[in-house]
Amino acid sequence: MTVGSPDDPTPLPVRDPDVPAGRGPEDAPEVELRVRRRQRAPSDVLRLLIGLALLAAGLGAAMFARNTVGGVEADIVEAYERIPDRVAEVLTALAFLLAAGLPLLAILVLLVRRRFRRALALFLGYNVASWAMLTIDRALADRGVVARVAADTGGDVQLTDPRFATSPLIASVVTMVVIASPWLPRAWRRALWGGVGVLVLLRLVSSGEPAFDVVLALAVGLVVGSAALVLIGTPSADPEAPVLVAMLHRVGPVARIVQLPGDDPLVYEVETRAGERLGLSVRTTRDRSADLLERLWRYVRLRSTETDRPYTTVQRRVEHEALAESLAAGAGARVAVVRTVVAAPDGSVGLVTDRISGRPAGELDRDELTGGALVDIWRQVGRLHAAGIAHRTLGLARFTMTDAGAVLGGFDDARVAGSRRDLARDTAQMLVATAVVVGVDPAVDAAVAAVGPAEVAGALPYLQPLALPGSTRRALKGERSLLGALRGRVQAVTGTSGEQLARLERVRPRTVLSVVAMAAAFYFLLPQLTDVQRSAGAAAQADWWWLIPAAVASAASYLFAAVAMVGSVPQPIPFLATLRMQVASSFASRIAPANTGALAVGIRFLQRVGVDPAVATTSVGLNMLAGLAMHLVLLAAFVAWTGTSGVGRFSIPDTSTILIVIAVVLAASGLVIGLVPMVRRRVVPPLLAQLRKAGSSLADVITDPWRVLALLGGSMGVTLSYIVALAATVQAFGGGLALPQIGTAYLVAAALGSVAPTPGGLGAFEAALLAALTGYGMPNGRAVAAVLTFRLLTFWLPVLPGWVTFQQMTRREEL
Repeated sequence: MTVGSPDDPTPLPVRDPDVPAGRGPEDAPEVELRVRRRQRAPSDVLRLLIGLALLAAGLGAAMFARNTVGGVEADIVEAYERIPDRVAEVLTALAFLLAAGLPLLAILVLLVRRRFRRALALFLGYNVASWAMLTIDRALADRGVVARVAADTGGDVQLTDPRFATSPLIASVVTMVVIASPWLPRAWRRALWGGVGVLVLLRLVSSGEPAFDVVLALAVGLVVGSAALVLIGTPSADPEAPVLVAMLHRVGPVARIVQLPGDDPLVYEVETRAGERLGLSVRTTRDRSADLLERLWRYVRLRSTETDRPYTTVQRRVEHEALAESLAAGAGARVAVVRTVVAAPDGSVGLVTDRISGRPAGELDRDELTGGALVDIWRQVGRLHAAGIAHRTLGLARFTMTDAGAVLGGFDDARVAGSRRDLARDTAQMLVATAVVVGVDPAVDAAVAAVGPAEVAGALPYLQPLALPGSTRRALKGERSLLGALRGRVQAVTGTSGEQLARLERVRPRTVLSVVAMAAAFYFLLPQLTDVQRSAGAAAQADWWWLIPAAVASAASYLFAAVAMVGSVPQPIPFLATLRMQVASSFASRIAPANTGALAVGIRFLQRVGVDPAVATTSVGLNMLAGLAMHLVLLAAFVAWTGTSGVGRFSIPDTSTILIVIAVVLAASGLVIGLVPMVRRRVVPPLLAQLRKAGSSLADVITDPWRVLALLGGSMGVTLSYIVALAATVQAFGGGLALPQIGTAYLVAAALGSVAPTPGGLGAFEAALLAALTGYGMPNGRAVAAVLTFRLLTFWLPVLPGWVTFQQMTRREEL
């Protein structure tokens, strides 16, 4: 038997155990493997995630469960004191040997054997883990955690005690054991992990220190060691030639084994001495970790109906595939005949089937696939579904075109008792996969002809990216409009009205973002609530009727904003939809800082109503520019009205300072564009193209007096509405300030809040407005109450209707 590979072109003779010893090597099987000397194992990624979770748990225990940890340690110390002294001495000596001798011995052996990469990984891992643990211990000490534990347990805590079993030492040893384990026999791995257990025990009972950092040390060791293995890789788990030959002994004497491209699973072509051609797909023990990671990710993101529990063993996974494929054959679907399931002592399991010779359907072009071939593919899907079997990962790559027709494979993720939901997803997957190649109309027509309009119509809720396999989603990247066209064609052919897309996600990214935004906003709001006690007296004497005009003025700001948006677009857009968009932006602007959320919503809305992307961007930018211009005009007017250039405790920068800042920014931008060729090539041409489109749309707007009036008038109306709302809230809490002072205070505070990195200028706006009002002479308690009430009416209360409107517009595809 000979073994050849791209990495090692020299054949290596290996004796076939099924061939008698007296026979010559010319009778041995020929084996050609695609050797992978090193690979990144999913188990290392899984161990890394476990280490991170353990690290988080350890930090939580260190900071919030001090008494519990102290009690556990006391119990362990009491039990250790009952161990005879001789046994304790032996354990201590063994731990010394493991901690000090083995790491050094391992590095020396690797250097002698010229395994420099592995030796370097052990050395770096040892030091990185030690440094990381020292850093964590120092951080805990700085936060006072160590002192509180000492007080709770009555122990003298020194986490970096130079005596033996310190937490940095444990972290370093665990790191080295994790890094070395893939190259060690199972017996040695068990011995080393037993030594780690002895180290942990000594850490718990030596020197009488609280041992809450043991969990952290184990977690740091797992994280650093697993990260190192992810970076450098581990030995390949692919079965070697003798293992493959031994696995196939039940199918008869083997003449030749050739490994084909693919690693999920490993695929081989087998030829027996009797002339049979078989296919062998093998899964190793590492496939279980990969399956666990994939299903864990799907469970986090998707609903429980879209996920399955991971297989307990690789053998269970392969046996399930064999069962599904056999049932499909019994239902009349054209599939490969299952011969047997084989296994190896190392845990690898293989499925043996008849070898299918043909051309993968994924390699066919449009002309070759359109017509009878496509209908035959759909007929196999129909036979599968008639038996209640859902494939769940359908695509053209799952079919092989032979002289007899299309042959279906890849039943690894199939459900033998599929629900209507599973079968509908199968149909949706095939519709999209075939439409990408042959087009929407031929794909739908072939499906209807083969499986009927009812089954095709059932796929409508699942014509969405999340319902598709990864390969199909990647093919859709350049075909964004295909799903919409496919849904329209299915509705037209089957006579079905539009159905809402099925909810597949457990938690939508937009929902997570909303929760994070609300949490961040609440965090920024908390410091403001500390002044509530100071303003309680002012609130008790407030004239709450003034809040009615304040609320009306706040609502009017959205009406003026819609007028300004209509005026900024060179083509007609629906006013009511624009008004809804402005309400929705009150939610989006709370998510992102510096009004970027409202900017994104505006551009998206204009694109949805048919405005060119460049024109939409220009229109939104023009709207913001008009708002800035009106803000500056009103600021100058109100400052002149008040008769001073100062506003409370703030001073307005002079014109020369502003011009200098603008000149510096323009000069820096010019230097970057002129001196960096990549920026000049990638930025300047698209920017010029966008500016040309923007210029034409801008000309259409500024040459229309009604649009200019709507743009400038609406922008001014927004600002004046907020000034009126602030004036009403100030009056509600006792007043005392003139309208020009209130207007100037708002305009300066809004300018300062717009440059703050928080949503809506949270924190900066309130501080600036409070300083301005008190600077003009308003009592502090009344000013705090007025500012908080104003922000409640104009910033916080619109969030709920904004969120509801945002969701409605998203469902209507207006956003």
